[in-house]
Amino acid sequence: HYNSITATASSSGAMPFHRTKKWRLLAQLSLALVAISIIYDVLVALSTRYNRYLVMQEIYLQYHEHYRIKDEFETVSHQYFVSKEHMRLRMVSRKRLIEQVCQQYSAQLLDVYAHQLERVASWNALNRSLLANPDVLMDRTRRIAWCKVPKVASTSLVHGLLRVVGGGDLIDRTPRGQLHMMLRRLMPHPVPGEKLPLHLTTFMATRHPFARLLSAYRDKILNRREVHQFQKFKNKYGLDIIKKYRQEQKSLLFADIPTFYEFVDYLLDTPVWKYNEHWRPYYLTCTPCHHNYDVILHLETMQEDADYLVNLTGIQELKPPKLHMTRSEQESFKVPEEEHLQDLMDDEPGGEIKKELRNTSRIIDKKLEYYELEKKYFSHLNRYQILELYKIYHIDFEMFGYSITPYNEFVDCNELYTDGGRKVQRNNIVRI
Repeated sequence: HYNSITATASSSGAMPFHRTKKWRLLAQLSLALVAISIIYDVLVALSTRYNRYLVMQEIYLQYHEHYRIKDEFETVSHQYFVSKEHMRLRMVSRKRLIEQVCQQYSAQLLDVYAHQLERVASWNALNRSLLANPDVLMDRTRRIAWCKVPKVASTSLVHGLLRVVGGGDLIDRTPRGQLHMMLRRLMPHPVPGEKLPLHLTTFMATRHPFARLLSAYRDKILNRREVHQFQKFKNKYGLDIIKKYRQEQKSLLFADIPTFYEFVDYLLDTPVWKYNEHWRPYYLTCTPCHHNYDVILHLETMQEDADYLVNLTGIQELKPPKLHMTRSEQESFKVPEEEHLQDLMDDEPGGEIKKELRNTSRIIDKKLEYYELEKKYFSHLNRYQILELYKIYHIDFEMFGYSITPYNEFVDCNELYTDGGRKVQRNNIVRI
């Protein structure tokens, strides 16, 4: 059959079969190569297009990211500058209030300063000494000065300033009281006639005068945990106060500790210029009529005020990471152990929101708890005491914008007898 096919092909002039098969294979191979080449070109083209797409997408994303960041920056900057302007106006208002009170009570301030410095009651005789205030601590290199007011975030600020001036290593190995003295040596106060640095930023901190007074009593008079400090204040103040003002036997807890009522009686009978620094009025400690403080921090708005101070000076350490509390105050603010277990839930969905709400709730609870604590102590005073106490600190109240409310509401004005057995005439508020 093969021979007949070959013979037929030969007679007709066609190519032999075995040669046809060879060329057919070559043709198929050529087509395969062409197909592979075409597929390769297509893949290269697609790859090029895809790479161009990726590049364009990256450019697109970078473009939009740039403008997103730019928009966010402009928004944050706007909020920051609005906030900064708001804080600047707040400080201007506080400084203006100080100036007004200084002018209003100039004669009274002159008399008190003269007694404090034991000088003639003349501004010419006093101004030089008042400007060289020993409680104004100055870092001449960084051009900052702080009036150190005990019981107003002073320990937190001492820690921060020690880190600024290179004494941070002292914090963990030095008792609290000694740290304050070390800072005084590292930041000496101005001396009479000293030429102060240009662009000096000065600041001081305040809190409600009665809240500070109660904090001082609980930390320095009532607090037995710090044994050395307790003995020091007991020997210097406590025993004499008990001897002079105690009219009836007290519980074992107050056998050698003055009650808050007795402590206030001591304050009412003591000239203000003889007060210990922990309950001395702000106008005596910081002499704000002579030092034009750039920033007046209020403990009640400390976070906002401290942010402004940090932005003004560029010194992050000036913002207290947390406000120091006495051990007795810490006891009042203890959080039940079971609440700490809630922290384990913070990784769950919505955990951060729950944590924020819980923290806010704790802050509110602490404020309410401290409110009740203040009410507990001040309710032991009578109306005469609270008003006379206000008279002593009234310049601080007016100078820094505080009100006697709600402390005057803690006192039961209908009572004629106090827990000390002292009789008070209600109408004209005269102690008998």
